[in-house]
Amino acid sequence: MVSALYAVLGALLLMKFSFNVVRLRMQYRVAYGDGGFSELQSAIRIHGNAVEYIPVALVLLLFMEMNGAETWMVHICGIILIAGRLMHYYGFHHRLFAGGGRG
Repeated sequence: MVSALYAVLGALLLMKFSFNVVRLRMQYRVAYGDGGFSELQSAIRIHGNAVEYIPVALVLLLFMEMNGAETWMVHICGIILIAGRLMHYYGFHHRLFAGGGRG
């Protein structure tokens, strides 16, 4: 099952994003919310976005695979999923240090 590969990669990303939030909560001594720290706010949003998108996308990958989609098609969609989450992380994370933001 090709989708299992992307399930593992997605789980590793979620763990990394979770550890980032925990590390920043300990660093800033914030138990709830973001405490007004933009770095923590971004880490929370990065993790939240991944939690919202990765599970649904993995279910869709599994449906593709179960319905006989070509292996290369499942790989392309899985790569897009993981690459998209990494680009979201990179964009959000580096926006803090560029001095800019959205809007």
